[in-house]
Amino acid sequence: MQHQVIFFHSLICPRCIRVRKIMRKIENNYPNVKIKRVGSVTKFLKGELRTLPAVKINNFMLYGKEITEERILDKIGLGESPNHH
Repeated sequence: MQHQVIFFHSLICPRCIRVRKIMRKIENNYPNVKIKRVGSVTKFLKGELRTLPAVKINNFMLYGKEITEERILDKIGLGESPNHH
């Protein structure tokens, strides 16, 4: 099953840098996972997003500090990352 992973971020958001690194790591370790990156300052300012960064996996949202590699992998059904065995 292909999962829709969308990473909402801002280029000026310090917390987005941490999540950007997580996204790159997931893409490197799991080439079949496709992550769409969306610059989202407008969505945030319009109240469509609670905070930045945000990650949407299918219809499930993760925000800010709750965005971890483990939680993303769990939501897309890949369990632990290969580096955690």
